[in-house]
Amino acid sequence: MRSRTRLVSLCFALWAGGLRPGVAQDTTRTAHDTLRVFELNPIVVSATRTPRTVADLPVSTSVMHGDEVRATPALTLDDALRTIPGLNVPFESAVVAHYTSNALSMRGLGGYVTTLVLLDGIPMNDPMSGYIQWPKVPMELVDRVEVVRGGNSSLYGTYALGGVVNIFTRHPETDELETSVSYGSNTTYRGDILGSVGLSPALRLSVNANYYNTAGYVRPIPASAGPIDLPGWSRAGNLFTQLDANLSERSTGFLRANYYNMYQNQGSPLAHDGQGILDVAGGITHHTLAGGTVSATAFYEHDAPWTYNTDPITARGVDEFVSNYHQTPADFLGGSLSWSSVSADARLGTTLGVDAHVVSGDDVSDVYSAPDTFAYHEVGGGTQLTGGVYGQVEYFATSTLELLGSVRIDGWVNHDGHDRKTPGVDSTFADKSRASLSPKVALRYHPTGPWTARAAVYHAFNAPNLDELYRPYSAQSYANVPNPYLGPEFLLGAEAGLEYTAGPASLQANVYQNNLRDVISYNPIAFSPVYTTEPVNVGRVRTRGVEVFGNWDFLNGWRLAASYTYTESIITDNPPDTTVVGHTQGDTPQQQGALSLGHFASRWSAFLQGRYIGQRYVDISNTRQIAPYFVTDLSASVSVSRSLEAFVEVENLFNKLYVVSEFGYDARGAPRQIFAGVRTHFTGGR
Repeated sequence: MRSRTRLVSLCFALWAGGLRPGVAQDTTRTAHDTLRVFELNPIVVSATRTPRTVADLPVSTSVMHGDEVRATPALTLDDALRTIPGLNVPFESAVVAHYTSNALSMRGLGGYVTTLVLLDGIPMNDPMSGYIQWPKVPMELVDRVEVVRGGNSSLYGTYALGGVVNIFTRHPETDELETSVSYGSNTTYRGDILGSVGLSPALRLSVNANYYNTAGYVRPIPASAGPIDLPGWSRAGNLFTQLDANLSERSTGFLRANYYNMYQNQGSPLAHDGQGILDVAGGITHHTLAGGTVSATAFYEHDAPWTYNTDPITARGVDEFVSNYHQTPADFLGGSLSWSSVSADARLGTTLGVDAHVVSGDDVSDVYSAPDTFAYHEVGGGTQLTGGVYGQVEYFATSTLELLGSVRIDGWVNHDGHDRKTPGVDSTFADKSRASLSPKVALRYHPTGPWTARAAVYHAFNAPNLDELYRPYSAQSYANVPNPYLGPEFLLGAEAGLEYTAGPASLQANVYQNNLRDVISYNPIAFSPVYTTEPVNVGRVRTRGVEVFGNWDFLNGWRLAASYTYTESIITDNPPDTTVVGHTQGDTPQQQGALSLGHFASRWSAFLQGRYIGQRYVDISNTRQIAPYFVTDLSASVSVSRSLEAFVEVENLFNKLYVVSEFGYDARGAPRQIFAGVRTHFTGGR
């Protein structure tokens, strides 16, 4: 009864106008009083699966704090992550792109999915295909994003071929209520509410609700647009709830549920898609008397995406018909158990863990050969079971030298593969199993002074997913047939880096090389009546490059940050077509860079950012190029009162017209978009 009374009292106080002006200062705050943008050495857990400060890690890791995310003019998280060195985010925003386009890669590896994305340590990649539904994580909910560059299968298994991105959500420790509303270009409106209340001294409930709706913009550039090309509108909503509990002096636990729903139009009268995702998760962490830590998690996710794809009747942009309709329901179940401990003299850290996942799904499609002319019904899918056991040793040989070694054994079974076609032939595929060993060795050397050196060598892998194995697909005069005999791709990589830190300034430079073999490549198998591809293990790719990035905090609350990456991604072997050997992988810019200047203080803030994407080829034929571009973004905010903040955001400040994709037509990046809104924040007294 007392907990219910506290909750009702807090809600009434906030509804009635917040806490009175005369109360103690710690009961309200401006939106900037807790900014951590300038935290130079935050604690992270993704790189080693143990808490470590960034400066003390033996592998290259970047952290973007939630305040930096929210300072970026963007509707979805993918747009905020584009400036992180080494991260290859699709160039078209998730707000307008088809959800299956939201793949993620690192360091020029290309391919469809070569990076593992986690949400509070739990897999976020789509269970069937591996893409990311970025709107599922509202930017207002983000506490920080940890980006670990380089192969990390030795701790995480498949998808961590190029690295790991771990998104951590906010979990307030006091009673508070935060709201945000905005409106702007293309009839875009957005609302978010985040609340947290202590139900008892040992139990806290946090809730976040988020919704956005935009009329969008016409995606083809004016020269490519046709009479039926319309603005690509989209809307999405997300409801997140989490219960955190102090189970004892040594144990904590959580229980989380999340529901996400998205609906978008692909820029023409008949092409649209959507997705619903329901996921639940729970976990327990216990600190043993001997000084170790034991953690266990379990999760379940149900995905229900669907899409209406169209083909032209006479010409693209002139007319269209629904050529296929897909529903792709999938279920994802998994769990993990880990133990870590540090020796009494703090020189040796040990981590052991095991995890297992099972994915089951089908793609159910109706295909039409002409307007209102049914061709066939097809169901393709199966089940994939994966599991891994890993161990890691962190050894501090001296006060200046750390050695790290980790290894993981993964196994997976592809089961119940099938492709049923009506009218047509039903096919079933034999079960297939495979295993992979992924070691990693890294070191960190930090002598007296501002310099730190890092180096690592690793072996990683990427197992084929159910989409590549069993899912047939077609859209816009394109078709892909699955390959149930597809195997994994493997990577052998090495990197080295230097970091210089002096007071409020830091600079880091990394060099790396990755050799990828048995590359999963979508090779053409037919050109008529539609262009058709099939995923196959073929050839080799070598990527190597340089990453340079740094920041300088100066005066009172100012930060200057810059980054530059050079990536060479070359096909070194391709038996089906030797003419592409020596060519650059498609959609992989050789040069990228970013420059930003920000000011964050208790009364006002401003953030100016420029991002550069260099020239890149459309595909491996290297016959068509997409021009380089530079885009400028701006945001500013002012505290109107102790609990009220007004803000404005401008994406593409100078309304630059630039091309982000040439798949079927020249697609433009977002035009100038201006959004304005207000935020409120209230906190209770405990």
